[in-house]
Amino acid sequence: MEIASEPIAPCQVKLTIQVPAERLERARRDVAQEIGRRERVRGFRPGHVPVPMAVAIVGEEAFESAAIESLG
Repeated sequence: MEIASEPIAPCQVKLTIQVPAERLERARRDVAQEIGRRERVRGFRPGHVPVPMAVAIVGEEAFESAAIESLG
């Protein structure tokens, strides 16, 4: 993970964080697993919901937000 900071004003800093693709993909799988444990999805065992199905359940924006949050 690479982190760069850039001062933009007194007492304000802009952070740029680059996460490797495999680490982000792992976070997406973990979030899908958590959604699978929380929500019952017909045809899938608890915790074994595929990522596209989990995205369909909670929405793209909420799913990506949860994945990024889990990286922090």
